[in-house]
Formats: sequence, structure tokens, C-alpha cells
Amino acid sequence: MLNLITRDRFGFFLPESEEQIIAIIALARKTNRRLRVMGSLHSIPESVLNLADSREVHLSLDFFNRMEICDVQERLIRVQAGCRLDFDPYSLSGNSSHTHGLTGFLDSVGWALPDLGGITHQSIAGYLATGSAGGTLRHSLYECIKRVRFVDGKGIIHELTEEDPLFHGALVSLGLWGIITELTIKCIARYDVIGKESVFRISESPMKFKMTKSDDRPAVSAFLQSKEYARMMWWPQQNVEKLVVWEASRMTPLDRERLQHFGRNQIKEKRYRQMGTLPKIATYIAGKYLTLSGNAIFNLRAAKFLQSRRESLIHLLNLFIVADSEKKGNSKGIPQFFNDSWHHGLPMDYEMDDEIFPTKFTELWVPVRLADAAMADLSKHFESGGASATGSYCCEIYAAKATNDWLSPSYRTDAVRFDFFWFEKINADPNQVFFPQFWSLLKKYSFRPHWGKYLPPRTHEWRSYLQGRYPKWKAFQAARRKFDPDNIFLSDYWAFYFS
Repeated sequence: MLNLITRDRFGFFLPESEEQIIAIIALARKTNRRLRVMGSLHSIPESVLNLADSREVHLSLDFFNRMEICDVQERLIRVQAGCRLDFDPYSLSGNSSHTHGLTGFLDSVGWALPDLGGITHQSIAGYLATGSAGGTLRHSLYECIKRVRFVDGKGIIHELTEEDPLFHGALVSLGLWGIITELTIKCIARYDVIGKESVFRISESPMKFKMTKSDDRPAVSAFLQSKEYARMMWWPQQNVEKLVVWEASRMTPLDRERLQHFGRNQIKEKRYRQMGTLPKIATYIAGKYLTLSGNAIFNLRAAKFLQSRRESLIHLLNLFIVADSEKKGNSKGIPQFFNDSWHHGLPMDYEMDDEIFPTKFTELWVPVRLADAAMADLSKHFESGGASATGSYCCEIYAAKATNDWLSPSYRTDAVRFDFFWFEKINADPNQVFFPQFWSLLKKYSFRPHWGKYLPPRTHEWRSYLQGRYPKWKAFQAARRKFDPDNIFLSDYWAFYFS
């Protein structure tokens, strides 16, 4: 059986059936080796696999990506785990296209998913297994999953439905219970989205960052709750202090009527442009800027000439991020408006190129009831900490609806997420010089981290903290030991937390 399974140029197995997956699991058990499954590698690499570890067997589900409608009336579709949400330009196997993508297929039959993240080149199983989400407190993809099928560490196939007591442990499972092979998803009717992106100076933004009684603007949590879909990019650097607010909603009949009026009875898609009309060039220039300014702040070996001009470099951000009120001519005060199909409109970061613009970040989910206090603390921290606190990149803020999934960062609580960005080409380690300040600052707000991004240090104190954030941790562990008694899915990375 193993001789019949395709391998890619890196030696990764590329199974096309559950029988082949079971054979690979049997190999790992027989040879006492670890087995790790690769999706789109959107998570940090060490959380997925360790190529230097000869004990690991590596598997990719790139060829295990078929879709099958199983109930037209109920809008149910069965999707194999390797299916990408949309085209994956970084697929190592090259077996990805818009035709093979889930969202494009659903749109073609008049169906949709209620929510999507900022990008869509992840595999459906990887997106769910790490607890990922889009930017909304009203919708959740997790509510659409009706059945999950996986192969455990003994080669046994399990199929869990919502009625099964273990169902909500299986979705956000980090690949530790087994290999998810198939999901049954209940879709909704296709929709379009309409929205705008506005750029504000912090002093004129539609929400307040500090909890001052004299400021009658809504707090950040109230603002996010009032929008169907929303995301903010906070540039807190001194003398920059801008906020980019992206917001959208599902298009209503009244919206269509207005668009038809202005478009002379024809509605044309107007794509959101995050990086302007020349995104590749803009991305390249922005990357060069972030490398230069980041090294001026964090690289102690950078030239003194560079270090002495770091404040000037940071101020150059104002050339890239211009408030609507600062625009010239007819565009002054006017935001960017857009309207698009759901699968093109919701992933607002689709123009970002991971190779030209590689970004690392830690993503911390704070319960929505504590988010405004956390915002106020962050604002004070940025003001007092200077460039080493703000860096030269932004902080992303958006929300996620509560779920019942045991290891989800939004387990039974709506959450506001804070993403602290770091440009990968800076010659310093963000886990040493940048991220720790935010882990320490937001710890009192009971943050839960996104599992696929950078986690706090691997110390006993932080391990105890993380385990204490999840009420179903022990139940998850008990099930993990049952499904994987030989620990073939438990890599060294995850063993620190789950052994």
C-alpha cells in the first residue's frame, strides 16, 4: 500500500484515500515515529512539523480535497480535509486552483459560508483545527459544521455529529486526536457584501481608546458589536496615531437599489484595495520600509546612523497611512467604498503576498467584557513605551463569536482579538524583544492565544496559565490519550503542553 502512495519532492506522503492514511498511520506506529500533517503552513512552522526530526513522518492532504453535495435542500456538503478555502498560491504540491477551492465552488451553486478570515489559502481542516475565525460577533463557521470524520492513532475511523459529547473537542484539536479526513458543512444562501474602509486620526476616530467619562464616543467593544463585520488596524506610533477601520455588512435589497441607481441599473463589483492600484509595488516598498525602520528600533547591531534616525523613519508612516481628513482635492474626507461577492469581499487581506511581505505575530483573544480595559492599558503602554513598545508596524483588532469548541480561544465567550505584527525580515527575534511585553500586559485580562501563532515562553508558569484558561482541558486530554495512546501525533512542540 505504501508503495502506491504519491510523495512530493520533499518526501511528504500525499494520500488520496482514507485507506492510504490508515496505512501511513500504521507505518508510524510500527516504526515508533511521530506523524504530522501539513496544511497550507499558515501557522508557525514549528507547530506543524519539524523537518530536522528524523522521527517524524510527514503527510500532506493536498490531494485529499474533493467536495460532494449531499443534500441540496439543506445545503449540506461533504468536504475532504485538504480542500483549500480558495486558491493557495503557496501549495508545495501545486495541486491548488480556484476550481478546487471550497468558496468558489459554493458561490457557483448559490451557496456561501457565514464568515471568512482575512485570507483564504488555508485548508478547511487546518483553519478549524487551530481555532481560526473572521471578524464578526454575529456569525461563525463553527456553527455550520455538522459532522467531523477523523482517523485516530490506532487507525480507527470515527465520525462525530453535534449530538456526540466529544464533537466539540474534535474540531479545534490541533491534529492531536487524529487526522481529520472529512467535514460535513451546512451552508447558507449566497450573499454579497458592501462596506467601506476609513482612515482616522486617533483623536477623530469613531470609538474611544481610553475609559474617560468625558469622551462620549462608544468604546471599541461596542463599536465591534454594532458592525456585522469589522477589522481595525491601529498604528499607535507617536506622531502617527492613525486607525484604519474596515467594516462591511451583507447587502440588503435597499443597498442593491442604491447601487443600481448609481450604476444605471447595473451593479458592478468594486473590489476592496488594501494596497492601492499597484499592490505588488506597494507591498514591496512597504516591506523595505518595515525592514529598515524595524532594524533601527530592534537590531542592536544596526548602524548608528540608522538608530539615530529611527524616530524620523517612524514618522514616514504618515506617507503610507493618510487620514481621510488629510487627503487632498475631491477625495478629502471620503473613505474607500467597496461591494463584492462574499468570498471575495470578506477576505480583506487577499492582496498580501506572504513571500514579499512575510509577517509574524502573536494573536491574543480577550473576553469582550474585558476588551475596553485592555485597550486602555495598551494605549497607555504605547504612549509611555515609545518605539520599542509600538514598533513600526500595526496592531490588528477584530472580534470573534463565542463557540462551544473546547480549545477554541473563544470558548463560550465573545472575544476581541489583538494581533501584534512583526515584519519577518527584521534582524531580531520578536519572541525576545517584542511579543513578551504584550503577553505580560494582557495576562490579567485572561487572554487565550491563537494556537497557530506565537505562544508565550515554554515555561511551567505559562503552561499552567494556558491550561487554566480552558475549562475542558482535562476532558480534551483524556480523549487525546484514548484516541492516540502511542502519542504518534504528539510532536515535541505540542508535548510540552499536552504530554
